[in-house]
Amino acid sequence: MSSQISHDIKGRTKPQDVFYTPKELALLHIDMIDKKWNKDTWCDPCYGEGVYFDNFPKDGLQNMGYEITKGDDFLTRHREDILEDVDDNLIIISNPPYSILDLWLAKTVELKPVVFSYLLLQHHITPKRLERLEKAGYRMTKMKYLKVFKWYGISVIVNFELMDEFGGVNNGDDKVDVTYNRTVFR
Repeated sequence: MSSQISHDIKGRTKPQDVFYTPKELALLHIDMIDKKWNKDTWCDPCYGEGVYFDNFPKDGLQNMGYEITKGDDFLTRHREDILEDVDDNLIIISNPPYSILDLWLAKTVELKPVVFSYLLLQHHITPKRLERLEKAGYRMTKMKYLKVFKWYGISVIVNFELMDEFGGVNNGDDKVDVTYNRTVFR
């Protein structure tokens, strides 16, 4: 990234959180969710151009998508409205708006998905956020570093799973799988 682009991003006075995810990256992100969840309800709270939603597993009971630019704001929807059609486990996966990430994470844990996975910037993974998520019952299980052309900094896909009553996650493994991908996604 050129230094001019970097300065332009850092110097913004109004957040501009509309960064569409390249399809190839969305497919990689979806593939990071364990296949055992394919029959459950998947949700993309930032539908955008549909690159996540249109590629969710087709054997899911009912997949959901929300998009604020189309008048359907995930953050202002009531918990009950979102969950009324979820008869099974909820999986949330998306590229959320970074300027309101703490609100986004709070809304996510309010819904108690068994798994949620977000595409973030590496510096968004802070001890404070990790502590809040752990107190809410979540543990990080996967992290993949990558680069997206003309996006600021290094991006990371992070998966969090709901812990069981013993502090473990549903897969019985408390390790965090950290990997990287050298592809520059465009």
